Amino acid sequence: MVRTRAKMEQRMETLEIGKLATDEALIRMEDRLENLMVAMNRQFETMNERMTDMQNQNRDGRRSRSPHRHRSRTSNSPNTSRGNSTHSHTNNHRRREENPRFPIQPGRKIDLPLFNGVGAYNWVIRMERYFRLNNIDEEEMVEASMVAMEDKALNWFHVWESQTEVTDWETLKKSVIRRFQPELIQNPYDPMLSLKQIGSVQEYREEFEMVISHQKNMDRELLRGIFIKGLKKEIKAELKLYVSKSLSEIMEKATLIE
Repeated sequence: MVRTRAKMEQRMETLEIGKLATDEALIRMEDRLENLMVAMNRQFETMNERMTDMQNQNRDGRRSRSPHRHRSRTSNSPNTSRGNSTHSHTNNHRRREENPRFPIQPGRKIDLPLFNGVGAYNWVIRMERYFRLNNIDEEEMVEASMVAMEDKALNWFHVWESQTEVTDWETLKKSVIRRFQPELIQNPYDPMLSLKQIGSVQEYREEFEMVISHQKNMDRELLRGIFIKGLKKEIKAELKLYVSKSLSEIMEKATLIE
């Protein structure tokens, strides 16, 4: 009887020590996550400022070159203009034959991804893959994007096209994300950090995977820590007893624990 009680007390003491160690590890992890997020937000703000400066410089450069282009066109003689027009028509015809409008490679069918205003970032990724697989010319990317839009996204596009000086794909994709998923521009890490498990682990995992799909170059250890931080307390505590090297292993362990 005495031995049994001693063993039980020893087990309780071991469990308490393990719980304290787990709590301390969680506190250290949360502190490290907070420091990393502060540093990453600073880097993001700096990059955003640089991108804005580059866009302004490019816009000013285009404006300064526009009058020169106009003078160059008007100075051509009628014969030269006619010759250039014929040459341009021949080149355009040859390009259309080699690369027809929105082509599909033989033996495979790639559907144009539709966009109604939901999931802007993922739509941009799918469109760029569509362009690459179908060899879409850069000057046709915006037109193909318009064909893919519907509902409120299409309404927005008409306004954007009429109010924007430079209507290329790079400008369009940034404008789409800024309009329909602004949280990725303002603070790209906030949706990830605010994510908490409410339902099952599987539901939480799907939401987490959707959010981190926007962050391709994030530190792996940081991603693991953020995923664990959002789990329910009981799953989080038991998960700490396992040694997992990858995010996928941690996700699978959490599902098994539940």
